[in-house]
Amino acid sequence: MEQEHKISRDAVKVFRIKEFIWVVVITLIFIAFLKFLPHFKFKNIVSGIFIAVIVLSFISALIFPKVEYKNWSYYMEKDKVVLKYGVFVIETVVIPIKRIQYVDTSTGPILSRFGLTNLAIYTAGGKYEIPSLVNDIAKELQSVITSSVVRSLNEDEV
Repeated sequence: MEQEHKISRDAVKVFRIKEFIWVVVITLIFIAFLKFLPHFKFKNIVSGIFIAVIVLSFISALIFPKVEYKNWSYYMEKDKVVLKYGVFVIETVVIPIKRIQYVDTSTGPILSRFGLTNLAIYTAGGKYEIPSLVNDIAKELQSVITSSVVRSLNEDEV
């Protein structure tokens, strides 16, 4: 087995920022609800639900990113890529090299701020993403996986 690798420590910040964006969106929806439906019959019940969701979302934005980072790892062997992740339930995904169709990277404004990139592995069965890798590591891993896929295809032709 190859050595397990962790995603970047800055992933905690990225995960947290994304969670807080959702908290802001939910809060804005709640404010709009209060403003545009002031005489809504079940206003108190809906307000209580909104406040509970906002508070729980805020708490989860503080706690879950660290847990998610702690549980995220990946490694590559000659014939497979293995991903381990989760918050409450740790999932282990084994992606056979022979099943990989292509590997892609993506970044956005939040990831760019921290010099990070997401790496996506595509198979006929779906997309698997390794989040928040340092840019150079993501490019190197993309190259290694792509080379392994090409090598696997060449072995099958022989």
